Amino acid sequence: MSEILNTAVQLAAAPPTSVGTGLGVITAAGLAGVGTIGQIAVLKNGANPKIAGKLKWEHLALAGYINASLYGAAGWEGPHDAITSATGPIAASWGPGGVALGITAILWLRTHGKWRASILGFSAGVLYATAGGWWSIGSMAVTYVANMVPGLGK
Repeated sequence: MSEILNTAVQLAAAPPTSVGTGLGVITAAGLAGVGTIGQIAVLKNGANPKIAGKLKWEHLALAGYINASLYGAAGWEGPHDAITSATGPIAASWGPGGVALGITAILWLRTHGKWRASILGFSAGVLYATAGGWWSIGSMAVTYVANMVPGLGK
């Protein structure tokens, strides 16, 4: 398992190739922005008919989680502040880990529409990073990779 992880880290840290140079510099904020635009386009206009049947709410929740983690890696505090202020009274009594467990229960114990799944996934990305511990492993991995690639982190 560690060999696979080492290979993935070496590939992520590789210098830009001709493809990367042709695309120019893409930052974590740029990736998050493109991901958000793509996610909204899929939600508003529908997906390509070839993939529309395969696209489920779980995919949009994961996309929201990754977008939130990329915004965090880019150092954008706006989404974080908005979600933590909305959950402030609950977080004060439940604690950050309790809020993370609550959002997980809401997300995975029932099915959702694609819009709600996207919002819950994005919220989970922020709340997991806030909770720390085991909850933040995914967010830390996205931030780690984003900061390893030259020009991608904050």
